Amino acid sequence: MKLSILIIGAGISGLAFVQGLLKFCIPFRVYDRNQALNVRNQRYRFRVHGGGQKALPSYLTPDLYTRLQACYTIRASVGDVAGSSPDAL
Repeated sequence: MKLSILIIGAGISGLAFVQGLLKFCIPFRVYDRNQALNVRNQRYRFRVHGGGQKALPSYLTPDLYTRLQACYTIRASVGDVAGSSPDAL
């Protein structure tokens, strides 16, 4: 029986971890409390601070990283924090 890594939570950390596992062909399963992608319609933003911004290119494929950057609403240079505390949408 081949074991796989169990990831609880399909947030940014869990899904970034998945991308790293995919690069090394490591089997995994992701579980989230929401049963479908369209269930969680919270319309919020999140901030990825400098350390996360620097780490994401090593986890994501170049195509996924480019697509992620295209979704940014507030752009700051790596390591900078744009604004003090953004309001929820």
